[in-house]
Amino acid sequence: MSKSRGTVIKPLDLLQVYGLDAFRYFLMREMVFGLDANYSDQAFVERYNTDLANNLGNAVSRVLNMAGRYLGSRVPKPTAEGPIPGVATETWTTYIDAMEAMEPHKALEGVWRLLDAVNLFVQESKPWEMAKAGEQAQVEAVLYTCLEALRIVSELIEPFMPTVAKAIRSQLGLGQQAVSLADQMTWGRLPEGAELGSAAPLFPRVDVDKFLEEITMDQSKSDTQPVTPEAQDSDQITIDQFMNVKLVVGLVKEAERVPKSKKLMRVMVDLGEAEPRQLVAGIAERYTAEELVDRRIVVVANLKPAKLMGVESRGMLLAATVEGDPFLLAPDADVPPGSLVR
Repeated sequence: MSKSRGTVIKPLDLLQVYGLDAFRYFLMREMVFGLDANYSDQAFVERYNTDLANNLGNAVSRVLNMAGRYLGSRVPKPTAEGPIPGVATETWTTYIDAMEAMEPHKALEGVWRLLDAVNLFVQESKPWEMAKAGEQAQVEAVLYTCLEALRIVSELIEPFMPTVAKAIRSQLGLGQQAVSLADQMTWGRLPEGAELGSAAPLFPRVDVDKFLEEITMDQSKSDTQPVTPEAQDSDQITIDQFMNVKLVVGLVKEAERVPKSKKLMRVMVDLGEAEPRQLVAGIAERYTAEELVDRRIVVVANLKPAKLMGVESRGMLLAATVEGDPFLLAPDADVPPGSLVR
């Protein structure tokens, strides 16, 4: 970021409009502990619309509205209809494993897979057609399953979005319960006959273009110097800036895990220098030491040294990230170590 060039972002300003829970969700869902992360206003609002407004907010609103229409806003008899209870069990397992591994983004991915399953279950079951056909028992079974899944979702998202989690439970006719999270994962805890609340909007959808226009105007007003069109686009750099980054092909000579770290790997890399260069990278969960030795990689060679878990790293490996997993970049042939990347 550079205020003098106009490339300024003020993410905390979003709290006044969208609340702390949405911002906390974005940080925990978008960013991976131990790795570099990017922030942009556009990424925030797109994640807000897709995950919070369209998925979570829509699921809660849709199910509660149908419960009001077909069940008189009362919780029906507990049941376990269709695939949702099984998905909920898988979600709990994924959630616990991810949280213990300090991977909250994967925990949230699992919760959102449960929400996807709920939305699909509603679409395929079509309770509105069941109601029209007089199949009340089936309507109750489908809607109880969806309501119970939303209760479980509310429990799992509370560490990330405590205010929203409580709002969902309130709409489900529940208060805060002094029970362990593991106990809350038991299927069928939503009590029969409980009165459901009204489906108040949790996350109103945002007009992306209008949002970005307002953000740009706010930022330009706060700058002390005029903002040029080029400076407004923080993704653009000059050729001189790019040429300042020294990218070099390296050959891994040695590799070993960093003690007491699940993610960090220490590697000795031949960069065509007199001695191999020591690097530390968060790739140990994807690559073994044996897989890395004799592998060609691309390295940022002129990065200032840094210490990770007490081990000095004199450079940075380049890797693509897919759902939090790193994939090393490499030339497609046996390029000699030390070859510059241009």
